[in-house]
Amino acid sequence: MTQGGESKNKSADKNRTANKKCGFCKLLRDAWVSVKARVNRVVNGLNKFDGLITAIATALLVIVTIILAMIAYWQGKILDRTDETSRLRDRAFVYFGDPGFVPYPPENVIVHGVTIFVNNAGNMPARRVVVRYSCPNVLKSNGPIKDPFDSANWTTADMPQVIGPKQTFGLQTCEIPIGVITEAQKGNRDIFIITEVSYIDGFDLVHTRVTQMTRNLRFDRFGGHSLGFIGPHNCSDDDCPKQQYNGKPQ
Repeated sequence: MTQGGESKNKSADKNRTANKKCGFCKLLRDAWVSVKARVNRVVNGLNKFDGLITAIATALLVIVTIILAMIAYWQGKILDRTDETSRLRDRAFVYFGDPGFVPYPPENVIVHGVTIFVNNAGNMPARRVVVRYSCPNVLKSNGPIKDPFDSANWTTADMPQVIGPKQTFGLQTCEIPIGVITEAQKGNRDIFIITEVSYIDGFDLVHTRVTQMTRNLRFDRFGGHSLGFIGPHNCSDDDCPKQQYNGKPQ
């Protein structure tokens, strides 16, 4: 073989080798493009899945937040009711017992002394306590009286401004002349015992509470007596008809 022929053969071998290498590179490029496309599809799928998970988690978080808010709201309502119940149970509540009557002096009676009993039924002390009373009497010939409260000529009782829990005070109040008692025993006159107490209940330091009592003294033909209730002023707080007390509506 001549030298020229060998050179041609070597050149042909180099071309075939280069072509083989180019084909292999093309396969690698195609494979890389294919893998890259698959990876991108997977990544895109994962991104969509991640977005879905995020949306679901956000929705669940909103639902849980709403549930927690509702629980907090109802817990607040329960606490408010519990606090209100506690206040109603423990607050000072001042009321009057049945008045007592004492003829005086025992040997030669000239008056009947009236004692009123002021009680605090609550578990808190009643403060800023003011008790006032009146014992009007009227002739029955003037006509029946449905509500003697408005005819009261008030006297303020001397007593402490605080009544402790479960404490009772007995207060000496009116002195009814024996002549008035005699006319009432004959059925000619009506005698009334009217009382009112104002106070604050130990919780609410702004609003004044009030209790009112209006009783009528009844006699029978045997000389015995009893106490009845008369008029709307046997009440407490908002159940009482609105009246003026020390210039301020109650």
